[in-house]
Amino acid sequence: MEKFKELKISSEKLRDLVYENYLVIDDVELDIKEVDSSYDGSGRHTEYHSKVFYIKDTDQYFQVSYEESVKDEMGWFECNYGEAELTEVEPYTETITKYKIKK
Repeated sequence: MEKFKELKISSEKLRDLVYENYLVIDDVELDIKEVDSSYDGSGRHTEYHSKVFYIKDTDQYFQVSYEESVKDEMGWFECNYGEAELTEVEPYTETITKYKIKK
């Protein structure tokens, strides 16, 4: 399969990707794996999240952002209307120094 230059998906496909790790593009089910997720903050009625997926078929990593409601009246489609753009990313290694209590 050819690599994606850009990847935009509907709100319905975004929901399947986020909750089911399932994505179909051009009638082809992609072999994907979630490799990272993060909580990115909150607004008045929503929380902001992002996930990174590895698409085995094209050997590419993509990040996507989405929102979840903190109010019962708001559903998926009120928070994530329109198309979602998946941004290609690449893995990197980062060294983190942490500290513990000295004994």
